[in-house]
Amino acid sequence: MNTLKRRSGGSGVSHLVSPQSRLVRLSITSKAAKDGRRAPGQTPHIAEALAELEVALALGALDELLELVGAALLLLRGLLLVHGLRLLLVHGIWLLLVHGLRLLLVRLLKKTQGLAGSEDPPPKPPVIAWPRVCPTAEPTATPAAVVAIWANMPGCLGAAAAGAAMADGGACIGAGA
Repeated sequence: MNTLKRRSGGSGVSHLVSPQSRLVRLSITSKAAKDGRRAPGQTPHIAEALAELEVALALGALDELLELVGAALLLLRGLLLVHGLRLLLVHGIWLLLVHGLRLLLVRLLKKTQGLAGSEDPPPKPPVIAWPRVCPTAEPTATPAAVVAIWANMPGCLGAAAAGAAMADGGACIGAGA
């Protein structure tokens, strides 16, 4: 499709336009020169042809300039759009990475702090103090009653002390009998 199209104005100025390059070539002719014959004494109106040539050149140059500016603006807009999208994409990926790592670190810290005991410690079991004096049975208690009382008592070695009390005849060390 490299065909040149001929456009001609009414005053003998014609120009060839290439669709791909859009370059304008002008040729100045008169009607007589178009036909291939020249009448004697007929001269082309050079001033008129030059004025039309200047106008056509100026319009062609302006058209090319506007096309170049338009193409440059279109290219610039495309580059800015691509660059803006790239920047937005990079920024979005950066934010996802930063926030994702932050969430992972927070979860990891919570797990390690839970293992290290940063939360409330479990309640301690109640401490039962050893009595300072071993309990004694009433003086009227029988040895079987003393053994039963001592077996239920947590202090003074419990059942072992009850067995010793049985051997002693129902008395415990420290008993006031």
